[in-house]
Amino acid sequence: MEQVQTINQTNVFDINMINIKLSGMLAEVIVRSASTKIHNRSGGRKSTALKLHTDVTDEEAQHAEDIRSHSIGNTLRKFKRLLYANFSHGFTFLTLTFDKEKCDFDTSDVATCRTKFTNFWKNLKRGTKPSECISEDVSMVYLGVIEFHQDGSVHFHILCHVSSEYCELLKKKWHHGYLDFQRSNEDPLSVQKIESYMRKGIHDPRLNQENHRYLASRNLKQPVIFKFTNNGLPTWINDNNSELKFKDNSEHGFTYYQFITRLTEDEFQSYIESSDANQLHYLIEQMEMIQQQLADVA
Repeated sequence: MEQVQTINQTNVFDINMINIKLSGMLAEVIVRSASTKIHNRSGGRKSTALKLHTDVTDEEAQHAEDIRSHSIGNTLRKFKRLLYANFSHGFTFLTLTFDKEKCDFDTSDVATCRTKFTNFWKNLKRGTKPSECISEDVSMVYLGVIEFHQDGSVHFHILCHVSSEYCELLKKKWHHGYLDFQRSNEDPLSVQKIESYMRKGIHDPRLNQENHRYLASRNLKQPVIFKFTNNGLPTWINDNNSELKFKDNSEHGFTYYQFITRLTEDEFQSYIESSDANQLHYLIEQMEMIQQQLADVA
């Protein structure tokens, strides 16, 4: 579950509610208006996918495509957040292929190939000698995508934190084909480049909800969420060693900002606490002014 940090406020004069989702270098900010206007949010994802038949109508086909497009959009957002939350400051990039001549299974079957990868990854910690396994203190979190060669065979692109000293061990233990090992130079821009490169495989129509569109270990860091009220937050982020990547004014009554930032979780927390104090001071001034007005009337 995502970690949630909430700054409680009771400022009745605030007009905007802020939701920050911080994933490493990726900061997503939603500024939602507290107006009384009712926004229509119908037309979202349906609970079950449409089963296509040979006599499907154009309308049903479009409905099925809309569901698939919405599902892919959600998957891309989740994948991007996990990538930035875990690999913003350096990573190892692995490519694992399946050679038909070495495999006694269908190398185009995604479920089977995923099982082979899972078993391989678990086996990296097993061995009677230090040279035969990865040390227990090495993090084994990973995030990956599934792609297909022209002949239909599966291959995986995997991000992890396994260091270069284990390169030969990984190649030795991957018995199903070729393994390529590359270590990033920890350039902050590298995470943006690798995200752009990896996300294209998620769109492949051969992938679906049943066999999933990406691979992820269970112990990946989740985005950190902050909730509070402050009108100046997007400006503060943009002015502090950050770059605005995207802005969207939604028809549903909120504005969405996406930043690439060097700001840390502690810096966000400090800003929110400072903002909270300023808001409290503003509230006191407003209440004193109202009390004075009531006294003058009396």
